[in-house]
Amino acid sequence: VDAANVKMAGWLRGTVKEVVSGDTVVIAGAVKSGPAPEKRLTLSSIIAPKLGKRDGTSKDEPFAWQSREFLRSRVIGQQVVFKVDYVVEQLQGREFGSVFLGQENMAVSIVAAGLAKVRTGQQNSPYIENLKKAEEQAQAAHVGLWTKDPAAQAAAVRNVPIGEEGNSANAIIAAVGKGKPVTGIVEQVANGGMLRITLLPDYHQATVVVSGVQAPSMGRRAAPPTAADGGPAAPSAATIAAASNAEPYAVEAKALAESRALHREVRLVLEGVDKFNNLFATVLVPGAPPAGGEDSLAELLVRAGYAKCVEWSLNMMVSGSQKLRDLERTAKAEKRAIWTNYVAPPSTQGKLSDAFTGKVVEVASGDCVVIKDAATGVERRVQLSSIRAPRPATRDRAAEPWATDAKEFLRKRLVGREVEVKMEYTRKVPGMGEEAERLLAFGNVETVPDKGEEKQNVGEMVVARGFATVIKHRSDEERSGVYEKLVECEDIAKAAKRGVHSAKEPAANRINDVSTPGNAAKAKQYLPFFQRAGKMLGVVEYVLSGHRLKVTIPKEGVTIVFAPSGIKTPQRAQGAQHGKPAVGGEPFADEAVAFTREAALQHDCELNVETMDRGGTFLGSITISPATSAGRPLDLALALVKAGLARIQPGMEPSRLTNGTALADAQRAAKEARLKIWASWTPEQDKVEDEDEEEAGAGGAATGGGGGRGGGGGGG
Repeated sequence: VDAANVKMAGWLRGTVKEVVSGDTVVIAGAVKSGPAPEKRLTLSSIIAPKLGKRDGTSKDEPFAWQSREFLRSRVIGQQVVFKVDYVVEQLQGREFGSVFLGQENMAVSIVAAGLAKVRTGQQNSPYIENLKKAEEQAQAAHVGLWTKDPAAQAAAVRNVPIGEEGNSANAIIAAVGKGKPVTGIVEQVANGGMLRITLLPDYHQATVVVSGVQAPSMGRRAAPPTAADGGPAAPSAATIAAASNAEPYAVEAKALAESRALHREVRLVLEGVDKFNNLFATVLVPGAPPAGGEDSLAELLVRAGYAKCVEWSLNMMVSGSQKLRDLERTAKAEKRAIWTNYVAPPSTQGKLSDAFTGKVVEVASGDCVVIKDAATGVERRVQLSSIRAPRPATRDRAAEPWATDAKEFLRKRLVGREVEVKMEYTRKVPGMGEEAERLLAFGNVETVPDKGEEKQNVGEMVVARGFATVIKHRSDEERSGVYEKLVECEDIAKAAKRGVHSAKEPAANRINDVSTPGNAAKAKQYLPFFQRAGKMLGVVEYVLSGHRLKVTIPKEGVTIVFAPSGIKTPQRAQGAQHGKPAVGGEPFADEAVAFTREAALQHDCELNVETMDRGGTFLGSITISPATSAGRPLDLALALVKAGLARIQPGMEPSRLTNGTALADAQRAAKEARLKIWASWTPEQDKVEDEDEEEAGAGGAATGGGGGRGGGGGGG
């Protein structure tokens, strides 16, 4: 049929929507939107073998499946030219016609392949002679229905599993495996999100629900009206529509699914079975030309506004759930289809999109870190997206089980390390007690690999270890960009019964804290043990001032206040407390605290206790361990002096100090460079001897308390 003949009376164009059998097709007309008009057409003057019934009461005739597949694989979804040749009223007005795909007469092709026979009658195809000639050639070649090979005839009948044993959802997913792909032919579209599929190569029959979404229901059709003589009336399309209680946009959703999936070979990713034994899968349909490839049926429906996301179903998905949420958010914003009257509820969150790199300064909990932005130098508090770790202790409540373990897990792996951060969303949370409402910022944090390491997502690390759970968000809430991976990690932790998923109680964290004011006598009891122990390993828990630290010594089970011997940093401002007046801060006090926070806070350290002052502060030397294999140990006292943020105490002889010569040399270099506290230094000042050593001691020199006792803000 050429283009000129198409314009002749009776020839029409359409797209093949369905291939019922090797001799019958359903052709849809072209419309801009919504369901298209359809015509069911049987190819004139041929008969193809019949497929068996789904209930197993009849089997396939030989070559029935091959016949249907021959025609389906060639014409489904293709634009064809067709013409009705004749109508047989005795068969309820069935229409017979000719169908051309380009120049190819499909009836002639299927007869030539031996997959249909010619049948003549009172009315015949205009191409009956071509059909007879094609049949003669097939008979001569012994192909298809004309084969003489008994084995080929036996193999031409499918062995279709019948009943629940072979076709149950649990049996299918057990045989294939969750998350594994399988191909199939979509036999029927019940609604936009439910399909009946023949799975290949074993011909299992499965009703498949599209994962992650819910399309409007087609409802139940009322009984059709009866004719005047009491017999059933043939329902028209209008009658069916009127008798249906379909939900809004159900017909459009079904039409979309049929246009892209019906009788197509699709790829399924099996993802789960619900309590009603329904099989859930991601359905990947052939991509629309000319792009080709594959399209997700769920994405097509959600993008058009013909389906909504369902959280419990999204959680089954192996991948792609976040994209569905994003598509739904767009459809809502543009009020497409089912979202025409959608009004967004008041939100307590906002979207973020900035990214930065920086160094982890502090781990506040198992799901919160403080990161110093490398570009701005500002410390940013980042909550890990979509996870919740056990809450640490506060003044008003004890720590939740595993809170200490979760925090320690991240501390060991992150503090001092460079990380990459992608901020994702904010959320308002009510303050505790009389506190004002707080705005938390959430993001994804990934480690920058050290030598021999791989990049790791921090949220995935803590969830997989069982130290945090994944938040079950509402469908309209922002969430982590790696939410699906987080769910996978949580499943692994649950299966292994790790951390919070374990039935065991966490190990008790018994630490005697003698760092608080008024505990000098208790602290002094540890002095002889520390002096005999020599070098001890500890963790810097808190920065009280530029040179005063709270250090936990795990082996001894104690937390103390510690300061490097013989140096002092500028004193921080202090409010009036314990009957003492407020004290103003000295220049560069805050810079000293910031320096020590970045260099020492929550780092492992090695300390050597030499003595203790009257206020309960232990004095000695402290070395901060490096965060990475490329780093070097840091002598905190020497580093502060080199930076011009600390000085050797007046009247202190350097020879009495550990590493005293290096400290004296560093101080001399800082003075000459006029660094920080030495900005206005002159050589003449060194000639003036400070006679009031008591005043210098009050500044913290003799006691190690130059930063002020208990300056709580330093630890963040």
